[in-house]
Amino acid sequence: MAGEGNYGIRQRVASWCKAHNIDQLDNLLISNKAIDMDSPAASAQIIKAVRELTIEDAVQITIDTVNNHMTGNENDAKDTRNMLNAVQIVGRALNAGMCLVHHTGNAVEAKHRARGSSAWKASMDSQIMVTKKDGLIEVSCTKMKDTEEPQTFWGKLQPVALGWFDEDGEEIKGAVFAIENNVPEQKPKLESENSKDIRKFTNAWWSSGAEDNNGNPYLSRSALIDYLMSNEGLSEATAKTYSQASKQGRLIYNLLNSQIIQAQAHGWVVTDNVTAASMMLRKAEK
Repeated sequence: MAGEGNYGIRQRVASWCKAHNIDQLDNLLISNKAIDMDSPAASAQIIKAVRELTIEDAVQITIDTVNNHMTGNENDAKDTRNMLNAVQIVGRALNAGMCLVHHTGNAVEAKHRARGSSAWKASMDSQIMVTKKDGLIEVSCTKMKDTEEPQTFWGKLQPVALGWFDEDGEEIKGAVFAIENNVPEQKPKLESENSKDIRKFTNAWWSSGAEDNNGNPYLSRSALIDYLMSNEGLSEATAKTYSQASKQGRLIYNLLNSQIIQAQAHGWVVTDNVTAASMMLRKAEK
């Protein structure tokens, strides 16, 4: 399902086929425009379009990109669920795996995660991050629900001569992703960028009585402000700033954008599995 880059898809497919010695490709269906999957009857329209061309089940359906295939707000959890429900309907009807191509956030602290609502990652069975570093394309797993995470690998786009020429006689080349065997030296992981904020949040949670909500650590806004004033020596105005989701670079803003916590009631619940498990284990040990 091609929502963008339709002009270059022919080159991409031809390049892939040539690089893999495929001379005929009959079982690939490509849409010629985007459709708002979360709109009424869109799922049925997609299923019908596929069934008019084949009675076979699909192996995989790729939606490229999410933003171009939804009418709702990708930052809104309700709209996100509507989109994901539509995706599930199509996948189940065609017995297909569903792959969603989605952009990362624009802010520095959001570069490592899917843009928009935290419901995107929470609903995925797996999540793969594709980034470009030092001239290499890095492919890494950032979530794997039911099995061990695959190892990170690297590659480059290699040019492919298609034998095509434009009206001016200029050669039209394609490109294909190729794995690099010379893996860059792994650098030891630095302490998490959010570790300082997580420590403050955890200390405030513990200081306020270590509440939980359905098994996940919960911290109220008032408890966080009290902790920051009593233990961090902040003024009331500054403490309130740290607790605001809109204040870029501050504690709550950072943790929300890193999907460590999620707003709930008059505070926040820890949704990151590793962080939540560590905090609840400490509570159980006490």
